[in-house]
Amino acid sequence: MLLSSQEVNAPEQARQTITYYKNRWQIEEWHRCLKQGCELESKQLKNAEAIKRLAAILSVEAVRLLQLKQLSHEETQSQKPASEVMPEEMVEVVAKLAGQSRRKLSVKAFYEQVAKTGGWLRRSGPPGWLTLWRGWREIDLMSTGYRIAMQKTRKRCVEG
Repeated sequence: MLLSSQEVNAPEQARQTITYYKNRWQIEEWHRCLKQGCELESKQLKNAEAIKRLAAILSVEAVRLLQLKQLSHEETQSQKPASEVMPEEMVEVVAKLAGQSRRKLSVKAFYEQVAKTGGWLRRSGPPGWLTLWRGWREIDLMSTGYRIAMQKTRKRCVEG
């Protein structure tokens, strides 16, 4: 039995309402990631427009982290190559940090390395959103440096 404010007069409406409630937990996790992990609420911004702009940017990051967490916990998806679902530069950096080939780096290994980079010690359960966010930001920064270095290398090769 599900108590809802949705009007339900037919079986199809009941199924739709159940679908809404199933998706609600995923939305709650996204909010938790945005607030706890990305620390949106702790930012000291001066006006609503600035908060809206930051929330828009961090929302994309929160979706990526939520996607990574979900994929790493799904049996069929966790062993997929990380290069199929994560940005190329980040896969390069994480593979180096993990001491693995980028082709062999699985989604689960990618997730665990992001968490380790954020300070996860594997002692007390799965990493939290803040730990994942810290690791993600650090790796994102490293991958930006990697991308810039690769552009300079390519430019030198073309010019030379």
